[in-house]
Amino acid sequence: MVYLISENSVGITLTLEFIRMTQDHQVLWTPNPDNVQNSHMCKFMRSINQIYSLNLIDYSAMQQWSIQYPSDFWKQVACYCNLHWRTPPTTIVEPRKALWETQWFPGAQLNMAENLLGKPSDAIAIVSCNERGEKHHFSFAELHNHV
Repeated sequence: MVYLISENSVGITLTLEFIRMTQDHQVLWTPNPDNVQNSHMCKFMRSINQIYSLNLIDYSAMQQWSIQYPSDFWKQVACYCNLHWRTPPTTIVEPRKALWETQWFPGAQLNMAENLLGKPSDAIAIVSCNERGEKHHFSFAELHNHV
């Protein structure tokens, strides 16, 4: 198993949150409310609320807003994730008749490794754990040396 446990320059900490349900739809587990409030999803929703003077209160409301205002939504995703463009996009979205033909961030160029790794540092980027339970820690600086 590999878990990303610390933030990088993209500003994303990988968090797996599961709500498991039985066949009769009984909830088996829900995340701690503090964890939900501190999740990047909620932080992102609060930033949208602040920037656009909205009052989105849950995922469904944010999803609906993203459908109504896709350019604003995806602009804020790129901003929240702190994407570093080699060449910035000419616009955020160029809608087409068919969704699969839509152009997202046309003209943009970015380096995925640069955006995912961020700046070299001694901060832990990855913790891997093998079948024997042995853990290995890798810093962002170590990852940079391998790219």
